[in-house]
Order: sequence, then structure tokens, then C-alpha cells
Amino acid sequence: MSLTDIHRFVITRVDESHPNRCQAVISSRGQCWLKAVEGSKYCPCHGGNQSARDKNNLFRYRLASHQTRLDEFSDSTSIKSLRDEIAILRFLVQKRLELVGNDLLLHSGVLSRLILQINSLAVSCAKVEHSLDAVMEKNDLLLLSHNVIMAARKFAPDPTVIDKLIEDVTAMMDRLHRVESGTAPSNYKLAKWGDELSSYLSQERVVSVRGEIGVLRLLIEEKLNKCKDASDLLFETNSISTLVTDVEKLVTSCHRLEVSMGLLVDKDVALEFGQELILVVGNHISDSHALVEIADALL
Repeated sequence: MSLTDIHRFVITRVDESHPNRCQAVISSRGQCWLKAVEGSKYCPCHGGNQSARDKNNLFRYRLASHQTRLDEFSDSTSIKSLRDEIAILRFLVQKRLELVGNDLLLHSGVLSRLILQINSLAVSCAKVEHSLDAVMEKNDLLLLSHNVIMAARKFAPDPTVIDKLIEDVTAMMDRLHRVESGTAPSNYKLAKWGDELSSYLSQERVVSVRGEIGVLRLLIEEKLNKCKDASDLLFETNSISTLVTDVEKLVTSCHRLEVSMGLLVDKDVALEFGQELILVVGNHISDSHALVEIADALL
């Protein structure tokens, strides 16, 4: 599914027996009644626009082993947090200090480099987190809209009312900045690998580095898990710290890319969207008690 489709936020209600009905089950409400994204078993609200749900995903590497763990890294909601990497470097500093004994000066170069890396990570972490405080992912707005529509459905048994509400909400989502999709032409003419290379040229994959962040974190985890004692940690310190620095670079780049591509919206815009969403619902449902319960879905 292209990012253009993701950010058009097309929400389509289907009958209970529809073959493409979303397979997600909502506690207390049963199976979701929205149409699944093409090529997926789920609607956009339940991961149809996420690589974890799409067998032909664009953001992930396919591995013979470690696939589940790699997917967890790539799909993590805290993928742009560097706090774990800061903790790993501090752990390496602590272990080295414990082992050096009277040879502290012999390890001063490594310790100094690790401490400077911690400083760099802390600064990058603060910048990214501060920026994230002011924005909201568009997918969160989609999920918010879905929750409101599901709540409204309880008070509007007439399908035509819900259909009109969905139409209005979809129009609201469509007014948000769209991400352009497409495939860039390759500069290389490859006899054997051309078709496979083309799958990496889609605009969606070109501008995302989430999969690469997942790969680096998987490598760090594997290296740490293979260290059986403190001596192993000392031996692997340089390679682990290098990987951590690479993660830092990718995380900061990832955030800048997503901002520039319009995948995030300012929280003031999100607040205006929420207020407009309440007004739209009020145009279709007049029961004040119902509106209060529906408004709770925004919280």
C-alpha cells in the first residue's frame, strides 16, 4: 500500500458478510466493520497500512531468521527514542570501570570516547523528543477518527447516517497534506537484478529508514546477547558503540524525513482537527448524552 493511500485515510464501511471486511476484533464490539486495505486482512485503523500486516511491505527486510524480532524493532512505537542506546553506552562505561582496576589511564581513550558518545546521544535524544512533543502522527488521527465513528455507530443505527459521517471524516483527512508516491527511475541497467532492484526504488521505501534502524538494533542486541562475561563486553565495546552511533544518525534522519514528508502534523493542527471532528459528529447526531460519550473517544 502506498503512502498516498495511507494518508488519504479512505474509510469504507462494509456489510457483515463482505469478503474484504477487516479481520480485527474489537473488545465489547466484535469484528471491525470497515473494509480491509487491498492486500491485507485489516483496515487502515487496524494496521492495514502497516508493514506488519502487509506481506508485500515496503519498509522491512526479509530474513531467514530473526524476522519476528526485527519486525518488533521496526514497528516499535518508540523507534525514534534513543534512551536505550544511552543506557547501553552507560552500561559499557560501568563495566569497563569495574574491570580496569589500577589501569584506568590505559582505558582513558575508550572511556572518553564512550562518554562523548553519551553526550551526543543525550543531545540528539532531547532534540527529537522535544520535536515530537509538538507533533502528532497522522495515523494517530486516523485511529482517533475510527474510534469516534465506532462510538457514533451505537447511537446512529441507520447505516446512511454512518456512511455520511464516514464521508465527512474522510474528506477532513483528505485535506491534510498528502505524501506523494511513485517509483523513481533507476540509473542502473541490470540484466539479472533489475526487477528486484525496482522494488527498492518506490518513493515510500526511499524516504523511510525505519527498517534500517531495526536492523542496527537487532545487531546490537545480538552482540550483547553473545557476550557471556565482562571480558566479552570489553572486546565488543568498539563495535557496539559504533552501531549505537549509527542508530543515532538514522533516528535523527528518520525524524527529519518524516517531518519533511508530511507524515507528522503540528499538535495545534491536530487539536483543530479534533474540534472539527466533534462538530461533524454533531451534525449527524443530536443526542447530548451520545455526544458526551463520543467525545470521550477523543481522550
